[in-house]
Amino acid sequence: MVVWMATRGGAVTDHDVQKRIDLIKANDRVIRLFGMEVDAAAEGVARVSAIVSEEVLNHHELAHGAFVFAVADVAFALAVNSVTDSVAVQWSLNLFRPALLGERITADCSVIHRGRRLLVVELEVHNSAGKLLAKGEATALPVGKDPSPSDPSSKDKAPQSSSSKDSAAKVPAAKDSQAKGRLTKDSAARDPVAEG
Repeated sequence: MVVWMATRGGAVTDHDVQKRIDLIKANDRVIRLFGMEVDAAAEGVARVSAIVSEEVLNHHELAHGAFVFAVADVAFALAVNSVTDSVAVQWSLNLFRPALLGERITADCSVIHRGRRLLVVELEVHNSAGKLLAKGEATALPVGKDPSPSDPSSKDKAPQSSSSKDSAAKVPAAKDSQAKGRLTKDSAARDPVAEG
């Protein structure tokens, strides 16, 4: 369910942010499934915690990586959706040490880039003793017609996706030398993908 909460002119009020956070807390079933607690949430930031229970242990008697990821994912969802309706499109989460039975793990997430077409966040997960368990970044794609507060002129514009037909027209056709993996200086200069 997508709910557009931005006000006229692209400004998002504290009231709108709180309504977004409350909506996510009420409707995200994973929060209830794993007994998570939303410790703090505001525009672009969130802290979520959960206790490692028997039900989330793997065969090594450690918290399953999926459980650690789920806690981080809920913090991510709160942080990005407090800003604009968004979905995850990329994740990178490195696990450094395990979470043990009975420990409370806490995920902190904050938006570090807020553009019209994507949001990037940093994530950290710590155990009860404050030791770093996991760290990573994730990218979210805004969905719906939410305007970017930094660009009032975009207030009624939705992000436009380019079709494969449009993309193909921008990239020159491969030459025989390119197909064999050999780019000439001239072809690389004309090919924006080769400059990449």
